[in-house]
Amino acid sequence: MKLDLLTIKNFRALDSVSLPLSSFGCIIGENNAGKSSVLHALVFALTGSAPRRLSEADFHNPMKPIRVELKIVDITQDDLDLIGAANHRAAMVGDVVNGELTLVRTVAPGSTKQVLQLSKPCPENPYLVPELLKAQMTGKKDADLYQAVVDLIPELKGRIEPQKLSQKAVIDACRGIVDDIPLDDLVMRDCPLGTGIEAAIKDFLPEPIYIEAVKDVAGEMKTAETATFGKLLKLLLDEVEDEFDDLQAQFHELQKRLSRVLGPNGEPEEDLRLEAVRTIEETVQTFVRESFPGVELRMNVPVPELRTIFSAAEMTINDGHEGPVTGKGDGLKRAVAFAILRAYTFLRTEGLGTAPREKPGRRMNVLLFEEPELYLHPKGQRQLFRALELFSHDFPVLVTTHSPLFFNADATKTFTKLRKAPLDGGGLSKCSEAFPIDLSDLNERAAFQVICHENNESAFFSNAVVLVEGESDGIVFPHLAELMKSDWNQLECNVSYVVVGGKLNISKYRSFFDHFKIDVHVLCDLDTVLDGFKHINDDDSIKLLRDQMIEAVNAVLPAEEEPDISRKDAEKLSNRGRLKAHWDYAEKTYLKWDGTEVGFEPIKKSMDVFFGTRRNRESLNILKSDTAEVLRLKTDLLKRLRDKKVYVFARGDLEDYYGSVDRTGLGGQDKVRLAMRIQSTVKDMKTFRGLHEADADVIVDELNELMSRIYERYVPVRG
Repeated sequence: MKLDLLTIKNFRALDSVSLPLSSFGCIIGENNAGKSSVLHALVFALTGSAPRRLSEADFHNPMKPIRVELKIVDITQDDLDLIGAANHRAAMVGDVVNGELTLVRTVAPGSTKQVLQLSKPCPENPYLVPELLKAQMTGKKDADLYQAVVDLIPELKGRIEPQKLSQKAVIDACRGIVDDIPLDDLVMRDCPLGTGIEAAIKDFLPEPIYIEAVKDVAGEMKTAETATFGKLLKLLLDEVEDEFDDLQAQFHELQKRLSRVLGPNGEPEEDLRLEAVRTIEETVQTFVRESFPGVELRMNVPVPELRTIFSAAEMTINDGHEGPVTGKGDGLKRAVAFAILRAYTFLRTEGLGTAPREKPGRRMNVLLFEEPELYLHPKGQRQLFRALELFSHDFPVLVTTHSPLFFNADATKTFTKLRKAPLDGGGLSKCSEAFPIDLSDLNERAAFQVICHENNESAFFSNAVVLVEGESDGIVFPHLAELMKSDWNQLECNVSYVVVGGKLNISKYRSFFDHFKIDVHVLCDLDTVLDGFKHINDDDSIKLLRDQMIEAVNAVLPAEEEPDISRKDAEKLSNRGRLKAHWDYAEKTYLKWDGTEVGFEPIKKSMDVFFGTRRNRESLNILKSDTAEVLRLKTDLLKRLRDKKVYVFARGDLEDYYGSVDRTGLGGQDKVRLAMRIQSTVKDMKTFRGLHEADADVIVDELNELMSRIYERYVPVRG
């Protein structure tokens, strides 16, 4: 089976969120964003109790119920076989539809009592659901039963007769009606479990192993089976279970002497109990029947199991003073706990020197790990992440983290960011919202891989992301921002600068970060409006304004002599950087040409773009000039783009704002070293203004506007 989707409503700050689940999921977000609540809700869905007792404070709205839905898919017969009783197993088979079911845990307002049901596609008439109809049929038969059910379900007329009518006949007739209802006409409805009792499916449901971030670690290290790391230690010891087949057989023989035993298909076997055991049972039953005649009493004597023996295992450690691990410091306790996890994954891979074992056909575990980076240095974090990745091959893993070391594009299958929803008037609400992404989507996975590969994953934890074309922009711009205003501190405002490696990647990065509702800003050079404009704008009205500006630029361009473009020159152009993309587009346009004069127009435009790119340097110089009409249109265009959080440097690129900084000893292409010189030598605004002399006010005003748009809303509130 697989855990597929978790939907949480009215639980703490999680008013209504849905998160995809997978073999390895990751949840990120600031403190108090609701990450722990997600894990608590999943534990609640599986077990009926959260890690701490539910209280009135757990209701987001005290007038509404808490509701947690867990969708499980790919349920197999092996999974269902974990349900021991044949009748309960058969009932569960009826609840599973196409290998899927959705568990629903609810708690009514003002209560702490949970109810487990199933959300199923049902007919609109609720009484066509057998579990809901049975209550209306209690105590009725024949004509009375007929009238009662026909009043509730008119479609039963003609399908049943009042004479000798049984409840089973009614249920069978209802199933016939439901079978005739088109799937699209069914509605999702909460229904009771087919088994009638939750305990019957306990071994079917995955068992959570929850490691909390803030907890008495001594409690985690207890080896009792109910304790977190006791469960992990038991998993480790399960690897040697096959070595004790003879002992298991002895346990089974012992059970036959103490209790009645059922056969493999649930049939009773021969009663081989000791005579003394039978005598005890019969004597107790005799005395009970004095008060309750006719009752039948059965006594079952539990026998030892390997799991019971394993759960009693203990660990001591000698760090100068020998004693139980639970008496050691927090760092050492965690180290031992993580060592158990790593040992499990290592031994599952390498084996114990015996024949390799297949994945155990036993109850599924789900590892929920809160802030696994705690107490670990970076090397330890990487080792633990690798162990979690391997563990996820056997059992699903879900982590919450503040560290980019605990997710990557290869291991992580689902990735979700949580945050408190912003209010229209500013500030944050009390409701959390979730922004998940399924990395099985190849496009999203590719973008995620690029971001992680370029070490930009820390941006997922930021208030805002600023996309820049090159490293030098990410060095100088935040430095100048803090000189402009001390509150515009990159760290304090939690603003990340992400190098995208060229304007062609801007739209890809921007789209991906938009998935998480991260505030994305773009810094780019002026030449982007000439070549690459589609990567910074998708607004048709702004594109029209840009086209008007290009026409004004072309009108100023000096006349060019008839270009002498040889085939060789054209081939060189078609293989040069961005020109290749224009050439490819022109070629595709040509291949689609239908031979008409009208159809040739797109081809001409695409070729104009390709060959016009040769004159981009001249066009850029005109854009930098004070030509009246061009300047007016450029100013309007850049203003419109700023409203879209795209900031184009009006003077060209950021280097055009360095002024007369000393460039001695720097090569023409060494932009990073030049940026670092700005950072180290320009320590205040007086120095920066001095680099620009008469242009200082204009330059400072432009940079101030751009920076205020990025930083101002994230300035920390003091006092």
